[in-house]
Amino acid sequence: PAVIADVGCGTGLITAALLIEYHRADPLLNLRWLGSADIIRFAVVAMSVRIVLSEQTYGAIGLLGTLGMGNDQLIPLFGVVSVASLAGLIVSAATLDPLRLGTPIRISLILIAIGAFNDAGATNLTRPMEMYLSQSLIAFAALYFMGPTLLIGMLRGLSKGFNHVVSFSALFSITQSLGGLAGSALLGTFQIVREKFHSHALVESIQATDPLDAGRLQALGGAYGRVLIDPALRQAEGAVALGQQISREANVLAYNDVFLLIGCIALATFAWLQVLAIRNRLRGHNPMAEVLATIARNKK
Repeated sequence: PAVIADVGCGTGLITAALLIEYHRADPLLNLRWLGSADIIRFAVVAMSVRIVLSEQTYGAIGLLGTLGMGNDQLIPLFGVVSVASLAGLIVSAATLDPLRLGTPIRISLILIAIGAFNDAGATNLTRPMEMYLSQSLIAFAALYFMGPTLLIGMLRGLSKGFNHVVSFSALFSITQSLGGLAGSALLGTFQIVREKFHSHALVESIQATDPLDAGRLQALGGAYGRVLIDPALRQAEGAVALGQQISREANVLAYNDVFLLIGCIALATFAWLQVLAIRNRLRGHNPMAEVLATIARNKK
């Protein structure tokens, strides 16, 4: 009850604050502008990119942790990711074009999709070195998209007035925070559901009357032959070991499904942005050129 009361109180206070801001003549957060189609589209894209970037923090690290990789074994991978992130920042700064800010975002989504689909082939033998390429692509994309995304929002805010920059700053912080939380929650839930599915399927496929399965149980139980004399106890320990192997394999398959989901989300977001870009090109319409022209007129 106390938690429900706190949530209700917080929701009421936030609603009251938004209503006050909405009806103010000079609001700190311009909700009318934040509710426009262009800004909502920007928020959806920024949040979607943040969600798919969870592939690195949740997916890859989670998979390697499931396979028994400790922090010491991940140091080389983190080093490669750091170098790729720095490269993304440098390339983004060197190639930034205010008239084509959407291009780096679409390229980043393609790189994330490539990395995610590459990781989707993981097995229980996968090691950090085999993920250098995929994680480098994702790390590069994480910094490559950041500058253009920030600049799009800042320029749109400046074209409406300097006070809109504060509104954009709040919006960008919210999209990144919610995207990170939503990414972890979505991928975590999906991974658990898929792990249960694969675990059930693997257990169903095991038959005690199958010579191969019986031989596997006997081999796993045989590892305890020096410490357990009773054959029944050895068989029980073999069954426990087999269950651990099933759990590990189910988790690996579930993480592969997570990587496939991330790749599909990245491709869907890319396709949506590409359609919008083609539509604007056919209409001879460059939104950023208009924004820059508006800023130039306001300075005069």
